[in-house]
Amino acid sequence: MMVSLLLIVPLVIDGGWQYVKKRESTNNRRLVTGILAGIGTDFILYNIVVLGIAHGRAVVQHLIS
Repeated sequence: MMVSLLLIVPLVIDGGWQYVKKRESTNNRRLVTGILAGIGTDFILYNIVVLGIAHGRAVVQHLIS
């Protein structure tokens, strides 16, 4: 999960610096940070789905027994 958050950090830094007008972002930088953030977000969503499925199975097993 920590790796997923670390993949999103470059996007936050780039967007934050551009927001405070310290530096203008380039298309290449936006592409790279966007791809990294997308991968990080996918990992986070995957973990949420896997945990949800595991929790659902545990609930069903509890109700059956």
